Amino acid sequence: TLTHISLFDAEELNGVGIMEAPLPLATAIVNRILGGTGKPDAQPRELTEIELVLIDDAMAIILEEWCHQWTKARKLNGRLIGKESSGRFLKTASDETIMLLAKVSVSWEEQSSVLHIAVPYRMVEGLIKELTEQERKYIQMGHISKRLHWSASYDDLNVPVFAQWRACQLPVQDLLELRI
Repeated sequence: TLTHISLFDAEELNGVGIMEAPLPLATAIVNRILGGTGKPDAQPRELTEIELVLIDDAMAIILEEWCHQWTKARKLNGRLIGKESSGRFLKTASDETIMLLAKVSVSWEEQSSVLHIAVPYRMVEGLIKELTEQERKYIQMGHISKRLHWSASYDDLNVPVFAQWRACQLPVQDLLELRI
């Protein structure tokens, strides 16, 4: 399946992350950047060199926003380091590496798709520990920097939330051999 894969890293982190946009989403983004309606091409095709530059610009913006999400722990300087049109032979981590995957729903008008962002857990482990420690200190000190209030306009707002955790996979034979 043709797709657009952007590889990225951050100077402050160890590892390589992946952003993957299905080809219809990539062509729709390019179409929108060029002033079109944002409709994907009817027939899947590889992106031209100009389209690759434009989709890289869009992926750089997405990467910048991803890096911005971690600023409470550390300022990150992300950069795109490569691109692929297929993940078939792509090897950014060992088979045993735990990966964190974010599925970002993208939609406008009648179009909708999913953008995937995947990073090795070890790449963000330090950031998660820093944020957890900050939160622990915050709770211990009992500080509340800003009072939150509920607005009635939120009452009918539907926000779908999905979580998935696949801790491990074992063949049945290995499961039967487990001992306590």
